[in-house]
Amino acid sequence: MATRATIQPHSTASGCFSCFSCFAKREMKCLERNRKMIQEKVQGLQRDIALAEEDQEKHEKLISKHQTLRSHLRVELHELGQKVQQHQQAHDYLYSQVQQSKLQLEEIRAARDRLKEQVAAEAQELQVVEVECKRATMELETAKEEKEQIEAQVVRQREENAALRMDLERAALEAAVARAKMMAAKEETDEAAKALKELIDGLGTLTSATLPQNVPKVLTIDANNDLFTQVKAPVPSGPHNDLLSPHPCNRCSPGSSTPVHGAKTPRTPGMMPAFRGKSLSPPYSANGGRTPTPVTGRSPTPTSGAVLTRRSPPTQGPPSIPSVEDAVSQARRCLRDVEKQHGSKSKQAIHLASELALQLEEIVPGTEEAGQLLRRALKDSIEMYGNDHLNTLMTVNNLAVYLDNIGEKPEALKLYRWARDGRMKQLGPTHPYTLDSIYNLASFLLSDNQLAEAKAAFIEARNGCVECFGWNHHGTLDCIERMVDILKAEGNLTEAVEVCKDLLARSTEIHPKDHPQNLKTSVTLASLLAECGRMSEAEEAHLNSIEIHEKAFGFNDPNTQELTYGLVEYYTQNDKIHEAEKLLREKIYQCEQRYGTTATVVLGYVEDLAICLWNSGQLEESESLFCRVLLSRRRALGVEHEDTLRSMSNLAVLLERSDRIEEALKLYQQVQAGTSKVFGLVHPKTLESTLALGVCLAEAGRSNEAEAVMQGLYSELEAQGFSPDHEWVLLCSDKLGELAKLRDDLPRAEEMFRHGFQARITQKDCEDAELANSAYNLAVCLAQQGQDAEAEACFRKAVEAYTRAFGPEDPYTLDAIFNLAVALEDQDERVEAEKLYKAAADGRARAFGDVLQTFGKLNKHS
Repeated sequence: MATRATIQPHSTASGCFSCFSCFAKREMKCLERNRKMIQEKVQGLQRDIALAEEDQEKHEKLISKHQTLRSHLRVELHELGQKVQQHQQAHDYLYSQVQQSKLQLEEIRAARDRLKEQVAAEAQELQVVEVECKRATMELETAKEEKEQIEAQVVRQREENAALRMDLERAALEAAVARAKMMAAKEETDEAAKALKELIDGLGTLTSATLPQNVPKVLTIDANNDLFTQVKAPVPSGPHNDLLSPHPCNRCSPGSSTPVHGAKTPRTPGMMPAFRGKSLSPPYSANGGRTPTPVTGRSPTPTSGAVLTRRSPPTQGPPSIPSVEDAVSQARRCLRDVEKQHGSKSKQAIHLASELALQLEEIVPGTEEAGQLLRRALKDSIEMYGNDHLNTLMTVNNLAVYLDNIGEKPEALKLYRWARDGRMKQLGPTHPYTLDSIYNLASFLLSDNQLAEAKAAFIEARNGCVECFGWNHHGTLDCIERMVDILKAEGNLTEAVEVCKDLLARSTEIHPKDHPQNLKTSVTLASLLAECGRMSEAEEAHLNSIEIHEKAFGFNDPNTQELTYGLVEYYTQNDKIHEAEKLLREKIYQCEQRYGTTATVVLGYVEDLAICLWNSGQLEESESLFCRVLLSRRRALGVEHEDTLRSMSNLAVLLERSDRIEEALKLYQQVQAGTSKVFGLVHPKTLESTLALGVCLAEAGRSNEAEAVMQGLYSELEAQGFSPDHEWVLLCSDKLGELAKLRDDLPRAEEMFRHGFQARITQKDCEDAELANSAYNLAVCLAQQGQDAEAEACFRKAVEAYTRAFGPEDPYTLDAIFNLAVALEDQDERVEAEKLYKAAADGRARAFGDVLQTFGKLNKHS
């Protein structure tokens, strides 16, 4: 707007009007311009309103379009929801099918295992049949020899009969001559006829006198096994003059001539030792050392001889194998029939009694009936044959094995010696039966820890096997393997290593490189090398064994895994963490390439690697590996599977030790719930998970819950009969004592601490640290209740145990000394208390350099 003109004060009226008019015009022009501007603005606003209305219409159209789309989307979403439900139902159905398939697979596996057992049983029965066939062959040869003897006797009898016939013919001729004379002299007197009659009668008497009287009748067997009676001459008495008597024969294992314990070859079980502990020695015994390789059970030697029943003709098709129970029932019936026919003390009854006893032992070892039968057979054999007859010695061996199995060791040893001495006298030192008895006696002596005599017996058996079969026979190798165990038990490790090397070399000559015997011997050699301190050789031998196992049986074979785990543990315990980690990563890579990332063997190695990494301080990777294993097993096996629960427990332990108590507590609760559901409330695994949960609750500060859990577990352990010194019982009592002390229930705490202390002080192998802790806790509890005298005794026990465990200047030892001094001071024994205060002060000064508190206490009580 234009600036208004200023009115001049001294103008005239006309001038003023003229100025005003000009001013008004200017104002009008300004107003006109303003009006036009306002109109333009109004028009612009109208245009904007029109555009806004158009935009509003467009927006309303878009809104309606969006509403339509939203309705369509809702419909589609509803349809998708239905489809998801259908897919979920299909997934549930497929999951149920998978579970059913898993169950079917488990049934198939169980059926496969049963078939394997049946095949193994049939193979064993086949071996028995082969041995029995060889025995029958030898009996047949013996029978043939006896048949030839009998045929020779029959020939001699026929010759004698021919001579008798000639005598009879001569007598008949003489009778004919006399009869002719009688006919010629018929007309003679009656006295001559009477004399002729007497002569004829005399000739008849002479004829009957020429025949043998009371010829013995001997039983024999025809081609159809039928019994018949044959008249023949007496046969000289001897060990094999009766075809029905059982004849001993040289029994041997299938395909060889190795002495056997009955139907089984004395082979050592194929145990695969693993590397454990600070050395490479596997922990077979309680103290962590390797016990000798277990000796096989000495099974009785079955007596020989044929069963007194007619054999049925062979049928077409595969023969049916009767069950053991059917064989026992048949043996009982045969024994009863033979006892009725021949008597209870006949040779046949003795033989069948031994056979029945052996069959009973096959079903249930150590039955009373089998022992009665064997004792009866031995008694009757002694009466029938004598003490040194082979049949008697066979029964002696069988009874010795029976007594050994039921634990009557002294009588069994006596019979083993009897069988060995008798067979050595009858058969010689290198006969297979003699070697069998020597091996049985040596095995018994080894199991009874009579090492010197066992060693001599095994050397004798080995020398006999070498002479009879050669160095590379498996009977000889068995004796050498036992020698390794004896040398190991005697502590002669150097000689044991050399003998084991010789055994491995000879076994390799007769077996392939991956034969179980070679694998077992190589592992034993590695163990012996480790115990000798030859660690580099031991590790090399062990790695070689793992490689051979992998090639022979695969990476997922249990023995291969056990060997690998053993070597990893050896590396870990000897501070070779890098080697252990490298070995596990290599095995994980190899197994993943062959079996996939979620295979059982892979997860096992991953879990072991996680533990190894945790031990080396690599917590993050360890946790990730534990989580990987847990997730894989949860998907594959389910939440409640035993392996899944174990993985969950491992992860909980890692979290607990990493001070992530709440996370660990959740996992412990899941593990406890899972084990309770899967195994039941009283299963050891459930009790173990309950114990871990209670300890974690206590560490989390949830004392009431922890005490409730631990008290319930403590009661359950007592109800199940766990001994007072059991590890779980002691841990429960310690935790319950701590929790009771926290809530100032000192009598209850004293009760729990006293239980732990009394149980540990009676243990033979209790560690000093555990005993010291238990004594210290009880002493503190007693001192707080004013029982200073008993507290003093417990403090002294704690000082002694701490000193043995950690040394005299360990902080725990010094604390116990200081508290002992306090207890003595409370009983006015100030002289000894002052000495102990000073000892604690000096020890802390040497250990920490901080003696202010101790010296302050000392000055106060001086």
